[in-house]
Amino acid sequence: MRIERLTANNVRNLLDIALDPAPRLNLFQGPNASGKTALLEAVYLLARGRSFRTPRVADVVRHDAGRLQVSARVSHGPGAAVMAGIERGAGHLVLRYNGEPVRTVSAHARRFPLVVMTPDSQQLVLGGPAVRRDWLDWAMFHVEPGYLDDWRNYHRALRQRNRLLKNSAPIPEVIGWEGALGRSGAALDRARRGFLGRLETSFRRHAEGLWGALPGLRLDSGWEAEASLEETLAAARTDDQANGYTHAGPHRADIEFIYKNNGLSKVFSRGESRLFISVLMLSQAAVMAELLDESPVLLVDDFGAELDAVAQGRLLRLLADSGAQTFLTTTVSTPPDALPEGSRRFHVEHGQFREMIE
Repeated sequence: MRIERLTANNVRNLLDIALDPAPRLNLFQGPNASGKTALLEAVYLLARGRSFRTPRVADVVRHDAGRLQVSARVSHGPGAAVMAGIERGAGHLVLRYNGEPVRTVSAHARRFPLVVMTPDSQQLVLGGPAVRRDWLDWAMFHVEPGYLDDWRNYHRALRQRNRLLKNSAPIPEVIGWEGALGRSGAALDRARRGFLGRLETSFRRHAEGLWGALPGLRLDSGWEAEASLEETLAAARTDDQANGYTHAGPHRADIEFIYKNNGLSKVFSRGESRLFISVLMLSQAAVMAELLDESPVLLVDDFGAELDAVAQGRLLRLLADSGAQTFLTTTVSTPPDALPEGSRRFHVEHGQFREMIE
């Protein structure tokens, strides 16, 4: 996927901006609070209908403006480009694609594969299981057509079983939801394992030579592998009823990042963790490109933070080699000869973008 033209209005301090980004790497440099991250936020809003920085729409809409607008001319492969847009305000959401209204955010988001790297991506290593599950679910949503339906079916059954457990409902009523929970939960687990297998293969290719030993990925399904989920739910039924909720299942899954038989968070510095996450995301983008037959757009905020010059150079080369359109922000001046041919550099200040021509 490639954004040929992007316009944004009232996204934080962005007022009527229009850009024609390069097909590959686009670097936005400038001081903090200049509007660099707001541009990435505008792309994210266009793709997913929400911000990656805050759940509150009011925090994103420019002060004294009622709503924001983002639109883009987007190409998917060799076909003709289409127009897409979002208008969002308090209690107001309009999505359009190729001139037609889009009814659901999920249908809209499926057309816009993204991979996002921000300083908060450190939480993949440092944070709890919910952060890693959310990241994995978004990746699966794009590459596995039936995943969203399985996810919804699983969580619908989970809510029903938990409600019955909390209200001390008769056991046959609880059992009635365990079949659906077991089937959809097993489908989620199979899809997750298949994707993570591909991801680990891609990661090993991208990470070659970066570490003495390669970090590994391991999925904890959320229940013991010796039994099926349905068998596990039956065995835990009495304890679950005493506690009022379901202990086992994909909603308790976790992805473990391992280095030399230790958790990454115990042995990697923040800089090493940032490089690991960056390579992991690039590996994810490569898997998505393979499965979708088009590259996702990469959003990289605060590039270079906590990375030394050598790691920055390696990451730039990996980004350039990915073939994906990349929007990259930095507060540090980057020499033009450090960027691959065909890149564009923009200086950003007070919400204004000026292309830097060498």
